[in-house]
Amino acid sequence: MISENIAALPIELIQKTPDGRKQITDHPSIKILKFQPSPSVTSFKWREIMQGQVLTKGDGISRIIRNEATGRIERLKYYQTDLVSIAIIDDKPWYRFNDVNT
Repeated sequence: MISENIAALPIELIQKTPDGRKQITDHPSIKILKFQPSPSVTSFKWREIMQGQVLTKGDGISRIIRNEATGRIERLKYYQTDLVSIAIIDDKPWYRFNDVNT
């Protein structure tokens, strides 16, 4: 129930400015977050899954899949937290995504 309620909240992309903050509406990522993070998952379902993972596992993790030629975000791939290993190397987090199908 909590996950569904949070998933129903509007998504806004906010940029910090010297004068405060402003809403960004034309960033390519906002379309993916608002409408369809991946071909098989709606925005609502993805946000519900992510929030459910946060509530039950302490983290919600998705891998950013980029277009190799342009570097633009194409989709977000959801991972169960137990399929992701995190290591800190040189004070930076490194993620290893363990696909079940590979």
